[in-house]
Amino acid sequence: MNRAEATGIPYDTSLRALAEPAVSGAFFRLHQPQSEAAWCAEFARLAYCADHAEVNSSLQRVGFELTAAFGRRGTEGLVARGPAFSVLSFRGSDDLRAWMTNLDARPAPWRGGGKAHRGFAEALDAAWPEVEPALPDSGLPLLFTGHSLGAALATLAASLHPEAALVTFGSPRVGDSGFRAAMGRRPGPMKRYVDNRDIVCRVPSARLGYRHVGEPWLIDADGRVTQRSPRSQGLTALLLDALRDGKAWSGKNLPRELTDHSPINYVSALR
Repeated sequence: MNRAEATGIPYDTSLRALAEPAVSGAFFRLHQPQSEAAWCAEFARLAYCADHAEVNSSLQRVGFELTAAFGRRGTEGLVARGPAFSVLSFRGSDDLRAWMTNLDARPAPWRGGGKAHRGFAEALDAAWPEVEPALPDSGLPLLFTGHSLGAALATLAASLHPEAALVTFGSPRVGDSGFRAAMGRRPGPMKRYVDNRDIVCRVPSARLGYRHVGEPWLIDADGRVTQRSPRSQGLTALLLDALRDGKAWSGKNLPRELTDHSPINYVSALR
């Protein structure tokens, strides 16, 4: 079964899907989420939407209420409450190249345990005084989610709120082995979705001491989802493969290493 057959959403190879994740809109209209992962993938995409009226109407469509929207020094997201769970969703970056190259990648001691990417930590710290008081205390399960940079921020937030479930998409590595060990001791479940050859999941380099956290779930090229880690391949090897694949760069199409990172392509694979 391919992605379109699974959710009715075709795989999107366009630059626009990567650079403007909210442009297609139709949140929670393209298909009805049936799993926790599918709900979180759409919440992660919704966090990119800057139109609060559209965010509100999209949430109301599926029985959720927007309880908070935050944005400080570039760290943005939303908190919503539904009938069965509440969710904290962090927005990713509009400029993938900027955060991959400009954020301070040096590991620094993190209050949640171990060491974490200094740039990610500073981004969360900028908004956390606004975010933490907005987290619902309703007794419902609480999910933390995000895509790309938003996934990194959700991971750090989960280290400070150990009971919450963590579900991320296209997450970079966030901390060192000490951070991973601390995250492994938290009671809340953690799932990390990787779409096929998503290049962002390869940074920062493991050679710098960074490690992934959470239970890995791999989405293969046809949209099949299995609980396993992606094939070990460094960033340089991925870039060389993309350059060798002349067809991937033809016309308006981008290489899979980039299009696999598009938020809509995570949504398309998860039911």
